[in-house]
Amino acid sequence: MNGNQEVDALKLSLRNGNQLRYGENPAQKARFYGNMDEYLTKLNGKELSYNNLQDIGGALDLLTEFDDCSCVIVKHTNACGVAEASTVGEAWTKALSCDPVSAFGGIVAFNKKLDAETCSKLHEFFFEVLIAPDFDEAGLTQLTSKKNRIIVRLNKLPRATSMIKQLSFGCLWQETDNLKEIPQQWELKAGIAPAQAVVDDMLFGMKVVKHLKSNAIVLVKDRLLIGSGTGQTNRVDAVKQSVEKAIKFGFDVTNSTLCSDAFFPFSDSAEIAFNAGVTAIAEPGGSIRDEDTVKYCTDKNITLMFTGNRHFKH
Repeated sequence: MNGNQEVDALKLSLRNGNQLRYGENPAQKARFYGNMDEYLTKLNGKELSYNNLQDIGGALDLLTEFDDCSCVIVKHTNACGVAEASTVGEAWTKALSCDPVSAFGGIVAFNKKLDAETCSKLHEFFFEVLIAPDFDEAGLTQLTSKKNRIIVRLNKLPRATSMIKQLSFGCLWQETDNLKEIPQQWELKAGIAPAQAVVDDMLFGMKVVKHLKSNAIVLVKDRLLIGSGTGQTNRVDAVKQSVEKAIKFGFDVTNSTLCSDAFFPFSDSAEIAFNAGVTAIAEPGGSIRDEDTVKYCTDKNITLMFTGNRHFKH
């Protein structure tokens, strides 16, 4: 592709490529183009499918957001489990608790080496693909005892700078959303200044919500995703879905933090969140009715932080 953005031309040269079993569905042909070996080494299992590769891409994109020990679980390119912790075992247990139903048959990815105990826990769970930068030797032997189970070593995290989307009548090019949120640049609009633990949850939530399909909402507690609303056609439904999922899997929404990928067009989203127990909200701001949300949060003593950055994903 022509790297000079000033030139009004797009040239993409793809040679050979690997034939895949099929595309998203069995009736569709598919190929993969790229240097997968630079980033991933398959250690065990069946051939990676088109859907596997899409989900792996989503998992790795999300994993790039975290430096501390983290686990992400992805299903149909949306995260259904994300957690930071002091050990990989704790990260796995916490991430799985987010939504164990959706995690079944998903993509599980870590950014730290897996120890024997965590490998043993993962061995008892059905996942489609497991990714980690390294594995305990005995643990890897246990994991690879099932011949179709896909185990992948992460050589390095890919960091794309642009993306192309094919349309039926053309294509779109854009830079990837690599914007890093900086809490010091956020603006407190209502409520008390958040404690550091709340700021950490806000930052964690903004890292996660930018990788979910819009409209997207996440609920966070102690750097753990406890509820999410994804791909909704209005923000109210996304908030409701996030609360319902959190409650469904036994989480207490009281004193949780809500993060939104885009502004609240009305104050109703904040009202639903408050009634569920949310006490802190991070959202971009920018609505012509921002003051309605600010007033509601002020009246209810909800900490409201405007990040100034939208993170739509379609």
